[in-house]
Amino acid sequence: MTISRREIQIQMVTESGLRALDIPVNTGIPTVEEAWMAVASMETHPVATVSQEDPNAMEEVDRQWRFHASTVSLMGADGEFLMSVAGRGSREVGWLPVKWSKDSKLAATLRCDGDPEFVAMSMDGRFLCAVTTEEYDYWIVVHRFD
Repeated sequence: MTISRREIQIQMVTESGLRALDIPVNTGIPTVEEAWMAVASMETHPVATVSQEDPNAMEEVDRQWRFHASTVSLMGADGEFLMSVAGRGSREVGWLPVKWSKDSKLAATLRCDGDPEFVAMSMDGRFLCAVTTEEYDYWIVVHRFD
């Protein structure tokens, strides 16, 4: 029995401490591909960086991500938001609705090729807060869709 890419993403998200939700995703919001393009743009600059040499890098990435996600009201009042983890098939899987848990450890779990790589977007599609790896640092990127 083969596991679908969506099931793999759900498993990763669950292992991170987030709860995958079985609810519909709003239509008319940016696609996963559009979100990743905003993160990977040559004009993109991080709101924070964490050195890969930092012995507590994963904890600091999570701390920075939570802080910056809160500054753009990424999560709804109930802690819900959308998630995409980098990797083969992420575009086809699309957005995965999730719910925050105070015990979540995203950077250590939501990885592609060994590095933390994920984009989280508000349920209304207005804001994203992402983690990506660039040379010697982990970047936390915030973007607002107009």
